[in-house]
Amino acid sequence: FIGWLAVILFQGAYTFLLVSMSVENSFSTTWFTFQKIEGMLLSTLLIGAYYPLTQIYQHDEDRKRGDYTISFRLGILGTFIFSAIMFLVSIVEALHYFEKYFSIDQFYIFGICLIPAITYFLIWFIRTIKNRKQADFTHTMRMTFISSTCLIIGFMILNYLNHFSN
Repeated sequence: FIGWLAVILFQGAYTFLLVSMSVENSFSTTWFTFQKIEGMLLSTLLIGAYYPLTQIYQHDEDRKRGDYTISFRLGILGTFIFSAIMFLVSIVEALHYFEKYFSIDQFYIFGICLIPAITYFLIWFIRTIKNRKQADFTHTMRMTFISSTCLIIGFMILNYLNHFSN
């Protein structure tokens, strides 16, 4: 749990903080607004949802080494369920974030861009329920590629809308 918490805080909140401060050239305490803190929270939730899936294929190796990752402790199906719940919490947070600081239309764009990742996740989960061997490296990396690509495309569209349309 501590390892998972460290990963999600540094890959989520801290990365958001560093990138945002760098882009804005703002390296002072004035950067810390409710909007930025909420952006850090959203980033952390998204990483928190996804990270256990990156460990799902290595449970046997973790057992041999004595590594008790969050995914190992949750088990294969528990990892999928935990990640699904975290993704739902992330979506609720994203809805609030976009509605409060941008627009509901931008939330819809964000959501639409994630449809391929959500679809793949659900199909992978259903297949894994039927056959635990589906929780393998190939499926994990495919999930990584699809979700990363979807997020990049979504944020590129939102960046364009926020900075270049008007």
